Amino acid sequence: MASSDSKGKTIAIAVDASDHSERAFDWFMDQLYREGDKLIVIHSHELHPPALPPVILSEKDPLGDWSREKDVLTTCPKAILRVKIYQFGFVDAMATEEWKKEVQKHEEYIKNLEDKYKKKCLAVEVPAKILVQDGHPGENVCKTALKEKANLIVVGSRGMGTIRRTILGSISDYIIHHAHIPVLVVPKV
Repeated sequence: MASSDSKGKTIAIAVDASDHSERAFDWFMDQLYREGDKLIVIHSHELHPPALPPVILSEKDPLGDWSREKDVLTTCPKAILRVKIYQFGFVDAMATEEWKKEVQKHEEYIKNLEDKYKKKCLAVEVPAKILVQDGHPGENVCKTALKEKANLIVVGSRGMGTIRRTILGSISDYIIHHAHIPVLVVPKV
C-alpha cells in the first residue's frame, strides 16, 4: 500500500507504444499515484540495422578488380553499421539511404511516444522525468531505476503464455528477475 509519506516515492514506469504499457501507466496513475510521488517514465529501445539487399556481382567490374572488397562504415545518430560489401559502391549508398529512413522513422516514433506521456502527465499536473535510452529495455529499466533510486518499477504485461514467454523472452520477466526493488506487473485484463 502506498504510504502517506509527505516526501513521496520515486516510481519508475517502463513504457513503449503498446496498449499494455499505456494500460499499466494509466492503472498506476488511477490506483497508486500519490501527490508528491516522483515519476520516471522510461522508454528503452534497440535499433537494429536493416538487412542489406543481395549484391549481384558482374563478371567484369568497370573499375578493374571485380572481386575487390570494400569495407564501408555507415554512421547515423543511433548506431554504427559495419559491413563488407563487394562491388563498387551502389549497394552501400542504398544501404545508407535505407538505414537513414529507418532511423528517421524510429526517431519519429520516439518523439510521438515522448509527447504522448508528457501530455498524459501534464493533463493531471504530475511532474515526470521522461527518459529515452538505447539498448536492451529490461537492462536499461533496471539500471535506471537503481540510478534514480526508485522505490518501485511499474511495467505492463502482454499476457504471453509460458511457452511463448520462454521462447521469445519477456521484458517484464527480465525486470522481475533482475530488479533490486519491487516490481508491479499490470496484467492484460
